[in-house]
Amino acid sequence: MDYKKLLYGISVLLVLSLAINVWFFYDKFAKNTATEIPEIPTNAESSYSCSVRQGFNFEKDAQILVGYVNELKIGDRELAADLHVTDPEDVSGTLKVVGVVSNIRWQGGYADPVHFSSQVSTDNKNTLATLVHKELSNTEVEFEFTVYDYDPRQKKYYKAFHTDGTKLKGLILKSGGELAMNIDMEQSMEVVSPKNYAFTLGVMPQEEEQQIHLAFSVSDTFVKPWGVTVGGGGRMTTVPTTSVSATTSLPQCSNCPCRCN
Repeated sequence: MDYKKLLYGISVLLVLSLAINVWFFYDKFAKNTATEIPEIPTNAESSYSCSVRQGFNFEKDAQILVGYVNELKIGDRELAADLHVTDPEDVSGTLKVVGVVSNIRWQGGYADPVHFSSQVSTDNKNTLATLVHKELSNTEVEFEFTVYDYDPRQKKYYKAFHTDGTKLKGLILKSGGELAMNIDMEQSMEVVSPKNYAFTLGVMPQEEEQQIHLAFSVSDTFVKPWGVTVGGGGRMTTVPTTSVSATTSLPQCSNCPCRCN
């Protein structure tokens, strides 16, 4: 018996068996695992529920979300920045703002509107009430906002959702023939002084590329586009969104915690 040929044949069989086993493992496990990795959504929604109480009466030990509408212009009417609040990034300083944010959200797409709810002063309430009762021929909006969150590692507040000190240009969102703008004529009672009123607005982007800035910590920051410049036959479309009609909300009942109006 030729033992060299026998050993050679056994070696070939072992190599083939090993190759088959490796291929089987890759086909059944490695390849399947690779296909099961979920895709990261590109249009992740950003939604922030902010503390109105913290916004008006800032407490440095209360490490919770707080937000402000820094500037706001609707049509040719610029609202007054007449609320004086504490600067979360420098508690020894103050900011002049138009409104204290209670909620702000954006679905994340360049054509998606920004919706926000905020508390405004008596003077701005009167201005807004006049606007919602008028036939607005100019629905252009310029606005600036900042939402602050707390970084527990750095032990300080940072800008989590903001316009980086730049006014965004948009148009009042329209849905079902109604403008997404509402001012409550009844005083909000979560914070009694100064007197303040709930205001909501939905804004879709104008046809130019702008930026919204986001962050998850002091160092983890990024930028996403809002709006797109139209050119070369391109066309920007917007996603219809359920909105609040442009009406004033008159008091319906007294001492009602849900403020059902």
